[in-house]
Amino acid sequence: MSKNIRTFYVAHFYNTAERQMLPCLQGMMLDVAIEFEKAIRTPKSTRTIKESSYQVIWDNPKEVEQYIGIVQASAQRLMILNRKLQRYHAETCDLQIKSENMKAWKLHWNFQLYKALHHQFQVGLIKLADDLPDIKLELLYRQQQLVLKPPAEEIRSKYYHELRKFLGIPQNFKGVYDVLPADEDNIFLTIIERSSDHFCKLYADAEELFEQLADLEETFMEWVQIGQINLDQLIEEKFNAVLDWEYNFKLIKSKGRDVEKLPNEVKIGCLIVNTQPVKMSIEELLQRIYDTLVFTLRNSVQTNVQMINQFLTDAIKTLAIRPQTMEEIAVANQMHQTFVKKRKDLTLLLADVESRAKVLRTVAVGYLESLNSTQQLLEKFDVVLESHQMNIKEQVLPEMS
Repeated sequence: MSKNIRTFYVAHFYNTAERQMLPCLQGMMLDVAIEFEKAIRTPKSTRTIKESSYQVIWDNPKEVEQYIGIVQASAQRLMILNRKLQRYHAETCDLQIKSENMKAWKLHWNFQLYKALHHQFQVGLIKLADDLPDIKLELLYRQQQLVLKPPAEEIRSKYYHELRKFLGIPQNFKGVYDVLPADEDNIFLTIIERSSDHFCKLYADAEELFEQLADLEETFMEWVQIGQINLDQLIEEKFNAVLDWEYNFKLIKSKGRDVEKLPNEVKIGCLIVNTQPVKMSIEELLQRIYDTLVFTLRNSVQTNVQMINQFLTDAIKTLAIRPQTMEEIAVANQMHQTFVKKRKDLTLLLADVESRAKVLRTVAVGYLESLNSTQQLLEKFDVVLESHQMNIKEQVLPEMS
């Protein structure tokens, strides 16, 4: 055999030696393996060829040949010992497996495993809802509906799949056997039979878990159900006084603080519900309600101001007309009395508008609308109204004389 081939075989054995040895036999080959390792090493210090390690002069064919011979001999001793020990190991295993006592030994250990599995199975059944693999889901608010992702049906299916998987552990357990012998019964199946009295409670607990999930949905439904209402119409029909807006502004702010206290995650048994998405939707919904309140309050202020201004403008024009005949004087006098009564209503209405504007300034950033022009128009109306009364008196006296 050439020098190169011999070197290749030695190198291959060195690289694969550990994989060729059984872990349980490695200790018996330790001395020979150390000797082989020393033969491979070539320290820098020069040693004689008879020593366990020496410096090889690679340009000297004779020394190289001697080195390869020593390493190959050491590797051969290790290979022979490994094969011999593996043969003894295989023969010992064959004797044990073929022994009649092996069946009793396996049966004994199967019973020990049976007792351990039965105990753990019973413990697992008691708190199974908490110990099953976590099922993660999200609570969302979409298209004015509260929904689970994944859907409740899928969550239920996944939960019962994990439940059946746990209950099937004894059925699939083989004990010390890789394959159960045909002439032996699977004793682990009896664990399921002996634990059957727990199954009713197990499924009852599962349904209770899904009831708790439904209760959680109901809790959040109370937060989002207002999103199904036409707020503009509701405010138009139900809001009459500034207190209606003021109360609801305070309520929205209070609800906003309460939303922050809601949990971001709720654990129900093995169900882990992420509630952050629905919390964000609730915050958006509250903001939308707040904006609607601001819009409707501003609109009510503007509408009433326009109505007051229009009335005052028309009234001033009407009062500026001087009556000429007795009939016109009578009509003007009647109109004057009507405006006097209307003036009292205007006082109340303007006070209400001012209170609404005051609230609006506290809730709407940048709202600076002033009622000064309306107030000035009202003062002008008062002057014209008083002047109109004097004109009527002046017109009536000549006609009577």
